Amino acid sequence: AEALGFRYCDTLLRPACAVGRFRPHDDPRCSVTDDYSLDDLLDMIPGSFTHDRFHKDPLVPAGAADLRYSLWLRDLHREGRLRALTWEGREPAGFWGYSGGTAVLHALAPAFRGRGLGRGFWTAGCRMMFDQGRDEVESSVSASNLAVINLYSSLGFSLRKSVDVYHLHR
Repeated sequence: AEALGFRYCDTLLRPACAVGRFRPHDDPRCSVTDDYSLDDLLDMIPGSFTHDRFHKDPLVPAGAADLRYSLWLRDLHREGRLRALTWEGREPAGFWGYSGGTAVLHALAPAFRGRGLGRGFWTAGCRMMFDQGRDEVESSVSASNLAVINLYSSLGFSLRKSVDVYHLHR
């Protein structure tokens, strides 16, 4: 691939879950709200997407990759497709961006990572989408992000398809 000018490839998995297959993990401490400070959510970007293709591409500086997500988060906010994940109804713990039936950008703040809380927060995000009338929730995840793949699986998601994404060097 490098001989043809491609410098990086990632496999993107597409998990999906129909409402009838959803295995929620309700945690009353985890909720979704549209009452949040955008700046609080933007502060969560650095370090949130280390498994994505932009952070793993050796020719993309980490700051540029983070900027991509910051701009995307701002767009989702402006379009009304962004919610905050909150801990005990008040502390910002992450964000959930979506478009139609697809969760497109989501992460937890550093203080909430690695504590086994992802299922509670993702349950809240998926429930919000199901409550909006969606019959199915879809997402995407890099094949190297095993923690999130396992999280999706624990909630009843199955892998629908995969897509190889190539970065072309110019």
